[in-house]
Amino acid sequence: MFQVWSITYNSWVSFVLLLWACVIWMARDRRALALFSAPGLVLYANLLLLLSFCVGLRLSQEELFPGVPGWLLTDLDLQPYPQPGLHLAIKSFYAVSLWLLLRQRVLERQVQAQAEADAQREDSGASHEPSRPPGVLVGVLGSFARSLLVKYWIYICAAMFFIVSFDGKVVVYKIVYVFLFLCWLALYQVHYPTWRRFLKYFWMVVVSYSMMVLIAVYTYQFQTVSAFFNQTLGFSEEGLRDVGLEQFDTTELFSRILLPTAFLLACILQLHYFNEDFLKTTSVHVTSAKFRGASDSLGLNRGKAAMRKLADEADGGTGDWDVISDKAVAGFLKLLEMGTGMQVFLWRVLEIHAVTLVASIVIWLMLQEVSLMNSIFYISWVAALPYAKLRTHARRVCTLWACVVVVCKMMYQLKCVKPSVYSSNCSEVWQENSTHPSAELLATSVLYLQPVDPAEWLGALRKCQDRVLPCLQRQLTILALMTLEVTVRRHQRFHRLQNLLPDPPMDNLTDTITRAHLDDGLLTAFLYFVNYGFYKFGLELCLVAALNAIGQRMDFYSLIHWQVFVDENKALVRMQAGDNVEISRALRPEDLPQLSPVPNFIFYRSYLDMVKVVVFRYHYWFVLCLVFLTGTMRINILGAGYLVAFGYLMLHGRHLLLKPVQSILRPWDRLIAFSLLVVATKTLLSVGASIPEDESCEPPEKEAGILWDTLCFTFLLVQRRIFLSYYHLHVVADLKAAEALAPRYWNTHGWGLGLVKPPSSKDDIDIRNPTHLRPSLPLTKEERRPRVVTCLGVFSLSGTVPTDSSYSLFETDSEEEESVEEGKEEREDHMAKTKTAFQLAYDAWTNSSKSALRLRRQDEGAMERGGERSTAGKAEAETEEGTSEGPDSPIQRLTAAVQLLWVLGKVLLDDVTEAVVTLSGEHVNMVATLRAERHAWWQRVVTEARICRDEELAQSDRFSEHLPRLLKLALAVYQLAESRSEMLCYFVIVLNHTLSASISSMVLPILSFLWAMLSVPRPSKRFWMAAIYYTEVTIVVKYLSQFGFLPWTTKRYTGVNGEKPFSLPNLLGVEKKDGFVLCDLLQLAVLFFHLSTLKDLGLWDQPLSGQTQGQEEKSRKPRRKANQDPEGGDTPGRQAEVGPYFQPLPLGQPGRHWAFWRGRSLQIYQSVRQFFYNLTHPEASPVCDVYALTFLVEVLNFAIVLFGYWAFGAGEARLQEPEAGALAQAGVQRGPEPGLRRKYSAADLAESLAEDKVPEAFLAMVLLQFGTMVVDRALYLRKTLFGKCVFQVLLVFGVHFWLFFILPRVTERRFNLNYVAQLWYLVKCIYFGLSAYQIKCGYPNRILGNFLTKNFSLLNFILFKGFRFVPFLLELRAVVDWIWTDTALSLSSWVCLEGLYADIFIMKCWRESEKKYPQPPGQKKKEVVKYGVGGVIAFALVFLMWFPLVFMSLLKTVGGVTNQPLDVSVKIAINGYEVSGAKGVEGGTVPGTVVPRAQTLFSMSSQQQNLVPFSEAAYDQLTQQYALHPSAMQFLVNYRPEDIVLAKIKSHASLLWNISPANRAAMAKELANATTIYITVSWTIQRNVSLVKNVEASGKHTVFYTDQDTRSQLLRVLTGTREEPILLPALIPKALRTTAGTEAKMALRLDVAHSQRPQDLDRLAFFRTALLRLQQLRPSNTPADGPVAEWWVVQEWRPACNQSRGCGQDLELVVYNDKVSPQSLNFLAGYGIVGLYVSVVMVAAKFIREHFHSVSRSIMFDELPSVDRVLTLCTDIFLVRELGALELEQRLFNKLVFLYRSPETMIKWTRPASPRRPRPDPVAGAAEDSGEGP
Repeated sequence: MFQVWSITYNSWVSFVLLLWACVIWMARDRRALALFSAPGLVLYANLLLLLSFCVGLRLSQEELFPGVPGWLLTDLDLQPYPQPGLHLAIKSFYAVSLWLLLRQRVLERQVQAQAEADAQREDSGASHEPSRPPGVLVGVLGSFARSLLVKYWIYICAAMFFIVSFDGKVVVYKIVYVFLFLCWLALYQVHYPTWRRFLKYFWMVVVSYSMMVLIAVYTYQFQTVSAFFNQTLGFSEEGLRDVGLEQFDTTELFSRILLPTAFLLACILQLHYFNEDFLKTTSVHVTSAKFRGASDSLGLNRGKAAMRKLADEADGGTGDWDVISDKAVAGFLKLLEMGTGMQVFLWRVLEIHAVTLVASIVIWLMLQEVSLMNSIFYISWVAALPYAKLRTHARRVCTLWACVVVVCKMMYQLKCVKPSVYSSNCSEVWQENSTHPSAELLATSVLYLQPVDPAEWLGALRKCQDRVLPCLQRQLTILALMTLEVTVRRHQRFHRLQNLLPDPPMDNLTDTITRAHLDDGLLTAFLYFVNYGFYKFGLELCLVAALNAIGQRMDFYSLIHWQVFVDENKALVRMQAGDNVEISRALRPEDLPQLSPVPNFIFYRSYLDMVKVVVFRYHYWFVLCLVFLTGTMRINILGAGYLVAFGYLMLHGRHLLLKPVQSILRPWDRLIAFSLLVVATKTLLSVGASIPEDESCEPPEKEAGILWDTLCFTFLLVQRRIFLSYYHLHVVADLKAAEALAPRYWNTHGWGLGLVKPPSSKDDIDIRNPTHLRPSLPLTKEERRPRVVTCLGVFSLSGTVPTDSSYSLFETDSEEEESVEEGKEEREDHMAKTKTAFQLAYDAWTNSSKSALRLRRQDEGAMERGGERSTAGKAEAETEEGTSEGPDSPIQRLTAAVQLLWVLGKVLLDDVTEAVVTLSGEHVNMVATLRAERHAWWQRVVTEARICRDEELAQSDRFSEHLPRLLKLALAVYQLAESRSEMLCYFVIVLNHTLSASISSMVLPILSFLWAMLSVPRPSKRFWMAAIYYTEVTIVVKYLSQFGFLPWTTKRYTGVNGEKPFSLPNLLGVEKKDGFVLCDLLQLAVLFFHLSTLKDLGLWDQPLSGQTQGQEEKSRKPRRKANQDPEGGDTPGRQAEVGPYFQPLPLGQPGRHWAFWRGRSLQIYQSVRQFFYNLTHPEASPVCDVYALTFLVEVLNFAIVLFGYWAFGAGEARLQEPEAGALAQAGVQRGPEPGLRRKYSAADLAESLAEDKVPEAFLAMVLLQFGTMVVDRALYLRKTLFGKCVFQVLLVFGVHFWLFFILPRVTERRFNLNYVAQLWYLVKCIYFGLSAYQIKCGYPNRILGNFLTKNFSLLNFILFKGFRFVPFLLELRAVVDWIWTDTALSLSSWVCLEGLYADIFIMKCWRESEKKYPQPPGQKKKEVVKYGVGGVIAFALVFLMWFPLVFMSLLKTVGGVTNQPLDVSVKIAINGYEVSGAKGVEGGTVPGTVVPRAQTLFSMSSQQQNLVPFSEAAYDQLTQQYALHPSAMQFLVNYRPEDIVLAKIKSHASLLWNISPANRAAMAKELANATTIYITVSWTIQRNVSLVKNVEASGKHTVFYTDQDTRSQLLRVLTGTREEPILLPALIPKALRTTAGTEAKMALRLDVAHSQRPQDLDRLAFFRTALLRLQQLRPSNTPADGPVAEWWVVQEWRPACNQSRGCGQDLELVVYNDKVSPQSLNFLAGYGIVGLYVSVVMVAAKFIREHFHSVSRSIMFDELPSVDRVLTLCTDIFLVRELGALELEQRLFNKLVFLYRSPETMIKWTRPASPRRPRPDPVAGAAEDSGEGP
């Protein structure tokens, strides 16, 4: 602290403190010396305080120090300060540290005396308590800190050394620092032993020199010393500044000395405390055993030994703190071990890459600063890179030379070096030699423009002003890199000597990973490739680097390739990393067991196997896609070769993969050679290429690069290495197994592949068989008659049915169904049901987080026990819940909530995965079965007598079960894509057409809807091959159409016709655009993916519907026999089945040419007709019902039409900015054209409807969409399959023709630019697919109830409620169904049945929800439920009550839009004469009244720049003016600065005052006779028409004057006898207010009380006084008695201006503009508050009140415990209707009506099931029944 004293107060007396501080720092035992000198320091400090106190007294200098000069008093700190008390306090604070030091000395002496006394007592035998050794934690931390400082304190010193040397401007003493620093670094790198020997002496020199510099800088601040150097020795100020001696003020001196002082302290610490231990620690001669015993770098060994010792000495009395301390020590040691391991790893990484890093950075730095001296660095490392023996010499040369360059640059910064003395340019030379260079050379060459400093050319020596570090950064970076490299090398050598480790044979990170560990796991494989990746793929990387050097015109080849080929010849390297020898190209998969060193990975058992499957199985296809992109990214003739290779390898890829490696390598090597040829050709052709000067020829852009070729070449090499690996043979083996088992898949598992639907489907149940409807009942005598079992019993379809409604209808009711259902419920309750995420969330909502977690644990336990929930587990859970003690703490609740969120996330992922797996159907089980069969088949083939390794599949299954949830979800999504690959193909085909919108892309969607999707059971091989070939042909045509010589590929053509829908290239899909075939590539990839899936499943070459191989051969014949079906198979009786309707047509005579084409056409026609005939007359089909989905899709399309109407209509188009930019870039100037139309906005429909107009396009779209929905419903109800086929064909062709031909003509926009139409088409395609599936499967046999009521989930409930909420939809559906359904019910009865069924369905949904989310009885409702449900309802009710007020209040203040005026007009008129019954200002006439007649005097408008919005400062000033007026402030707070506009009105009228002399005389006469003068000021404000409906707002203010003076002055002005202005008080209102209406009022709330002072009048007066003057101007050529031009001048009187004498200025009106509501909310804002209350609030209140009142009245029908039997009764009504038993339908309906009329029967039918009630005997019940069944 006394050093800070010496720096703060610079004087000779404080210099003593600085010297003594340096002495203490230099001492070995600084603490003892400081304590020893404490008394003297305290005494000296007290003396200084006393002197300061005396100096601070109010005494003059002559009184205190007579005759002493002032400069000496300043140097002795004896000059008085302006605030002596403050400085005395600071010095006292500094002295406190010395007093504390003295106190420490006294305390230590006391402690020492006490210790001596204790020692004497111990010698005398007195008892004492043994002292406990310090804790292990303290010892470990201390040892760690000590070892850390020993190792790394030298780095701190080096960093501070660097900062002290190069910080700030260059001076001589800093150059010495730099010299010492550079010598230290150079010696460290050149000769390490010598550096170690001189290290101690070096620190001594640095410390001594630093103290000398510190003393010199400090003493130079004294005037005596500075005067001695300047006057006595004669040194100049500039020279002393170069040395580093300069005077500073106190603050700057403190900042200048602080850094050298800190550096001095750091060096002293290193010298006295850390240097010796550092040398011991880093000695390379210390053996490992000695080192481990004597020196521990991080204290780990000592910490572990202390832990063991403490454990041995521990007893039972160990406290909690000791246990915590021990655990902390253990954790800290473990953390240190992890850090040490990471440190070893990083050092090894640096060792491997240090040379490459150093060389690359050095070369790059020297290229950034080219000079003669820097060339040595460049030459050294370029020469040393290929030769490892030269690297040491290069490092030393670069180190020494960098030191030389740094010193030169530092010395060049001195002031004495003046470059202007020796700088020159060539202009002086040629003037002396009389030579005259060219003018271009004089203007451009640096040698002639300015003087050239040769030092900059020599070594980049330049002046760096006061910042020298940026000039030295490159050389200093080189020094740092050289130091880093040698430090890494020596550290690793020392590490291996310490741990007795050998030198690694090659540059690998770890020696524990070899080739044998490659297949152990993902981590080991990653480490292997980190170690030996370049060793394995060095040749390929060299080739890729060579291509990169060619492309970039740079050569990095030497940085990569050199060491690989040397390592390949080392036996040890080959043993560790494996050899690089290729496998035999003739190997077959059958040779794997004998020759393959790699395990089978196809049935993945680890994450590494999954990566292998992705790489070795799918990398081939990825490379082919990359080949395709390489060919299409550059449009040239060379790229076509890539497309040819892609098409061939993609089509025959699977066949080639099954062949030996040598077969596939031939085309692959040719492709690699072709890619090299392309690169070479492009490189050669680019030499000498230039841009043509012809402007009509557009040079190609992005057409000559080789980036994609290099990328393709890289992956081709990688795939070639894959072909030559043993892993590839495993892939081939699996493909061969799938190929061999393909026929067996067809024969054995045909049902699982979707060929024949399993008979368990509920849609295939024959509803005419009563045994499928309910359990069999005792048969009657009429058992031979067709019967149906319903809720009324077993009825004969030919008998009569009673029609009355009585109890006899319920006599046959049996309770057997109830008993069966009870048993089923018991079994389901016994089985464990895993709770979903929503169920867990509901349980947490109703109960608690712990309850939900408890349920999850029960589910997990049940799954582990095999799927059954034990009773003991339930009891245990209930006991656990019942014995929970007290409420949980907030921390426990928070912990449970966090755990619940984590569990919910996992369960949600499980639910999503399960849903995805469910969507995959039977594909998952089928794939598992096929995988097992392939594995077994392959094992039988290759192992013969060997035992099959079924353990592989078991390991694979176990691994799959424990996969992470996200990975499971990804695999499930892949399986879904694989199982639905056909649907994926259709989707991509449609998407491609949606984005392309051309004729070429339209073919496949139409074929998909009318051929593929209608094929039973699946599309044929012919369709998929046709799709593949067509896509490939499309790609070739598009590619050939992109060549630049074609006219439509130019920018000019694209700019003009790019968006024209009927331009021929756009129509055909061959226009020039980026990524023109990306969608086709995706489509082709998906098609091949589906092809591969079919081949894996054995479905590619198999017949479609029971055909044999021989039959398929017959189908390939050109002609078919009459008794053969279209697929080529002979079907007995087929001719009879098709009937006379479908007979083969004669083909004509084959000898004629026309007959041949006629025959071919007839064959095609027969095939198409046979196809649709078989579709409408199927032998058998899996019945399905997808009408619900089709209806929802159509509703969605209907909504798209409603909300996106603007995309389907015509209108005016605007050229958008991107389009205009493209045209400008192409050089096209496009003017307005009549045909251009603007793109529609969403507001057009609302605008049309507001004008009571129905747009034709909107009406047509809505009616067509609605009509198709009605027709589809009619076809569904009538089950007309033929009509559905016709409707499908018409819709497919009609929609495509309308969307892609008619709509673009109407909107004049391409379809792929109409996003709403694209969305509509995508949804419509979903409808086409569903309709095709419905046609293929046939209509269902029975249509029971609403399609939304087939499930009782919450989603169905919400959708059904939404269905009933749509106006007229429920009623229309009921009427339509009644029309097209055969029924005996009347329309009223039908509607009644539909309503009852809807109510029963809603109650069933509620009952199922109660079962799924049970609520325990007697449990109090939780607050979260009350506030969550009741609170929301209460808030909704309150919101409805106050909604209009809140809405209208917040509408303009929060969401309002600023409505600034566009024009402000002011008129002033005089009403001076009164006429009875005259026409007034308002334009109306009131008989018998006196209205003044007006004459306009002044008219002026303010626009644009004269309407100035308020700024924030102006708004603040305005609020300050009215701060003391509450009413005005309440008005102002409603406005923001942007809402206030200052309208500046010019003084002179805009028009001349044209009045005839006669009227003027009459006006003067009448004004002279009038008693009162009325003057009216009116204003008109115009607003933005897009913001408000009322564009114009106006108002007026009338003032009357009755005094004679005003009348006489005005009359004199009119007669021309007065030229002075007239003063009209309170005429002009200062502030106006505008709203959204038509009236602009005065802001009278700003009319506040104020004084009559001129300043207050100017600030606060609301009505301002006006100056009125008639200005006259006589033209120069007009005679004296001629007419003159007159106009009125109106000004505002300002009493405060002109030194409070007053003056006139232009009018200024402040307009306060209320915010207006946004356009989007005008439909509500237009009602107003009263309108909202009447139209919204009262209507909502009525509905809510009705709901609350109807709850009690509907209890009988809404609170039914069980509605299953009633629901069954309704279902039976639908069932018998479908069977045609209309009488039975009517009887069942009567029973339903009676059930609702009889509460007793309803209670009996809807009572809940009692599990313990004995089941009645149905036989006995039937015998005892006295009634006779129908």
